[in-house]
Amino acid sequence: MPPAAFEHMWSTLKSGRSWMGLVKNRCKNGDHYWVSAYVTPIAKNGSIVEYQSVRTKPEPEQVLAAEKLYAQLRSGKAARPKLAASFSVKILLLIWGSIISSAMAAGMLTDTSISSLLLSIISSAMAAGMLTDTSISSLLLPGINAFTRCRSLTSIALSGSRIVTANQTDS
Repeated sequence: MPPAAFEHMWSTLKSGRSWMGLVKNRCKNGDHYWVSAYVTPIAKNGSIVEYQSVRTKPEPEQVLAAEKLYAQLRSGKAARPKLAASFSVKILLLIWGSIISSAMAAGMLTDTSISSLLLSIISSAMAAGMLTDTSISSLLLPGINAFTRCRSLTSIALSGSRIVTANQTDS
């Protein structure tokens, strides 16, 4: 990894924020391997005491994109991100997320209609050059995971302090 990439990762982590990205690690024998890493600083009494990381094997397309970006960083020709475009996409996703959540709470949307709506929004943003496959994954994965957890929780009925499943009866 270029020094600028490591600097970004460590400055993010030392500020107390989580970091996610592709990391090129070197083996003892000189070979290398890529991982998709999500790193979180762990604080105790206001001080960072350790870092925890979840690493997975990245897709080949992600590795190619990272290699291209790292080559640009090494050559001093770092890619200039479309800051305004990515900012506006994030704002739009937040707005749409609020609208979709409200509509779901009101019972106006089903899982199928949400999927269709999100696909339409994402397709439009990609056609406008505002999103890439990698940025879509990084933007939507936390929301998809949260949505999945919420959907599983809504199927559990609570009665007092114990969980009642569909097969149980009160005695």
